[in-house]
Amino acid sequence: MSVYGQDSCVIPLAGGLTVLSFSASVGSYIVDKECERRKSVAVLAKLGMKVAAISLMCQDEHVWQAMMDAGTPCPIDGLIGEKAKEKWMEKRRKELTGGTQTKPSMTWND
Repeated sequence: MSVYGQDSCVIPLAGGLTVLSFSASVGSYIVDKECERRKSVAVLAKLGMKVAAISLMCQDEHVWQAMMDAGTPCPIDGLIGEKAKEKWMEKRRKELTGGTQTKPSMTWND
């Protein structure tokens, strides 16, 4: 069950117990979803799909917030740069106001 030295996103789990003349062992694994995301991003980037790679990374809220803080908002609906930022702001305004208020608050707090 060892994955050491291999490029794998699987974390092996194993355990065993021996008491007198009785032995038992079990094994399983956990798939690291964040590792899979990073590998997918690397493949997309190598294929020249930079916007798709960034979009995939932006599914992590910490990455999304870091991108906004850096002034390089995550792509949305095929838009990038300032147009993407405007779309994100519009989406956030609709979430805050329920789409009914004519002059929404620009606060990001709920």
